[in-house]
Amino acid sequence: MADNALFNNGTNVGVGTATPAAKLDVAGAVKITDGTQGAGKVLSSSATGLASWKSLSATDILSTPIPSCLSVVGSVGTDDRPHYVAVSGTYAYVVNYSSGTMQVINISNAAAPTVTGSLSGLVSPVSIAVSGNYAYVTTFVGHLKVINISNPASPSLVSSTNTGILPRSVAISGNYAYVVNQSSHNMKVLNITNPATPTIVGTVTTNSTPVNVAVAAIMLM
Repeated sequence: MADNALFNNGTNVGVGTATPAAKLDVAGAVKITDGTQGAGKVLSSSATGLASWKSLSATDILSTPIPSCLSVVGSVGTDDRPHYVAVSGTYAYVVNYSSGTMQVINISNAAAPTVTGSLSGLVSPVSIAVSGNYAYVTTFVGHLKVINISNPASPSLVSSTNTGILPRSVAISGNYAYVVNQSSHNMKVLNITNPATPTIVGTVTTNSTPVNVAVAAIMLM
């Protein structure tokens, strides 16, 4: 049977198939152009079954209750007010703002994550990035903390460097850390070749109240 043939057996309609198994059975790609189509859109149904194309928004994924297409696989309790998480290998690293802690969580079994280690005394940590054997944590009191995580059960503080007023985010690329300071309205570049003695090697003014930073190749986003 040709791909462009239409077959009706009195009960089901087949396109590209002589043995339709449903009311409409299409063997091949389906194209629906009703004026709502567009790149990256998904096909959505109304309560009456009427389909149309729509853009997928954050609320479609992060709504409450959790959409049926997503499911919670596992969970583990953290300290007070978890603020940020970074993942490397089989571990997740969570900083807890009110508790002033960083927790190391083993996620090798996604259904049963477990807290492996913890470090206290960070004072209002708000962001974390992980590179190799080190975690880099910014705190709201103006510091970049470097933490040795080579032993997940016993993370240890290596150094603390003043970066500016309210450092909100940190990104790591190679031998450099990039920190944006919300109230200083700038970004600091720190050389972290020696994690015990990070040094500020550059500063650039940003727009008002920067809150996040990411590094892509040699371009900052």
